[in-house]
Amino acid sequence: MTKPTPIKNADACAAAIADIGGIDRDLAEIQKDLDTKVAVLKKEAEDKAAPLTTKREELAAGVETYCTANRAALTDSGKRKFGEFPTGKVSWRKGADKLEIDKTRLDKIIEALKGKKLARFLRVKTEIDANAIKKDPAKIKGIRGLKIVPGAESFSIEPTELPLTEKPAAKVA
Repeated sequence: MTKPTPIKNADACAAAIADIGGIDRDLAEIQKDLDTKVAVLKKEAEDKAAPLTTKREELAAGVETYCTANRAALTDSGKRKFGEFPTGKVSWRKGADKLEIDKTRLDKIIEALKGKKLARFLRVKTEIDANAIKKDPAKIKGIRGLKIVPGAESFSIEPTELPLTEKPAAKVA
């Protein structure tokens, strides 16, 4: 970033804000052009890829059908989890088991686990409630490791949306 140009008065500040507004409009136009070009290229790529994707899916379905029907021969009667061809390899993998929990029965499930002495299957999470502390910060005085850090002030510039030919007059407060 270059060294900022000092602003000497309200008129110069108003002019700088107007310039920022113009730059913001130019940047928005550049982004819009980029988005349009990307959308066109993406559509072209999708159109080119569509027949290839369809063909691949058809071939893969055929390969899977054949391999499933001939799985025993391909896997040496299940001694292997894959089959080999001169042009590549196919394999079968079992996915990880998943636990389904009926959310409507959650309280009853927890009680059943406790009743069967299976508390090791329950997790209790204790955490600090930052929002509650910020509402009553005096209560944490003397507790090491906790402190309220004041929020940082930010500065923003919001140029008025004006036509390109109109320049605002400076107002001195």
